[in-house]
Amino acid sequence: MIGTARFLCVIGAMAFCLAVTTGQSSARNVPGSAGAAIQQIYENATTDIADGIIAALNAPSGGPVIGGVSRDQWGTVTFSSFGGSIETDSGLIVGASTRLQTFDITDEIEDGTLFTGSFLLGQRLDAGPTVFAALIYEGLEANTPFNSGTVENTGLGAAFGVTADTPTGLVLSAMVGGLALDYDVTRSAGAVAGSFAAERWFVDLRAQHDAALRNTRLEYDFGLRYVEQTDDAYTETGVGAGAVPSFTYSSTATFFNMRTFLGGMDRASPYVQSNYRYVFSNDAVPPAGDPAFAEGLRFYLGLGVEGQTNDVGYDFGLGTHFTDDGYTGLAAQLSVNVQF
Repeated sequence: MIGTARFLCVIGAMAFCLAVTTGQSSARNVPGSAGAAIQQIYENATTDIADGIIAALNAPSGGPVIGGVSRDQWGTVTFSSFGGSIETDSGLIVGASTRLQTFDITDEIEDGTLFTGSFLLGQRLDAGPTVFAALIYEGLEANTPFNSGTVENTGLGAAFGVTADTPTGLVLSAMVGGLALDYDVTRSAGAVAGSFAAERWFVDLRAQHDAALRNTRLEYDFGLRYVEQTDDAYTETGVGAGAVPSFTYSSTATFFNMRTFLGGMDRASPYVQSNYRYVFSNDAVPPAGDPAFAEGLRFYLGLGVEGQTNDVGYDFGLGTHFTDDGYTGLAAQLSVNVQF
């Protein structure tokens, strides 16, 4: 109970900071500059970082090594692998996570690659909670057909958080992090170029739980994520260059993911997967017609099978995506777990 109380104090402090920041006003970017493209990927990058840290923290000590590939309805292909974590007798946890995305966002907005990684250190306290800190990295190389340009960035930062088990079996976690990023951008087929620095911070609050119901088992998690990034002002160089003002954009989203196992077969378990995400606050200015960055509902429903053969596990799933406007496309994912 002491550990849970401490955790709730951290939750309250983070929620207060989030409430204060969401009230800040944001400058608007100028048409044709790189900001419209950067908005498309900063939220995906932050999601990969936060999910990767939690996945590494929750992995069994000594493994597993996990590699997988998935494709969503907007053509984003994610290759992921993480070495999991190792826990010593003293409760020290060492973990790592890496993810690589190749993407081609609709309406010829942006295509390229995004890499995120983290190195994690945690300590399980006698009172119950686990505190952790992580070094995080982000690298982006992308083409932006909407302005005949390119965007490249590198970023370094850190994240800090705490997890705690509750008497009900619910695992609560809170994380706050930030990155300092450097961008190099071009437009008009390279005729105009610029460089600028940016700062991003995020808050990730979530809960996870497993529940057994007769022949059915449920795994679910839900939470809230807030992301904010500020691009510094810069002056472009080249023919038709201009001055681009500082620009701040942010988004707030809730998410709920549930996997329902439908009984079991020999070393294989079929399941139904449902993922719900609702972006209820987004003050960015996305290019017109791009559904990947709009406010509103995003929902996934699919079927899959999870199994184990000796020290190798697998997870394969197929499903469909929906938004407020209805069906938007098919998705698939395959992952392999190797225990060591």
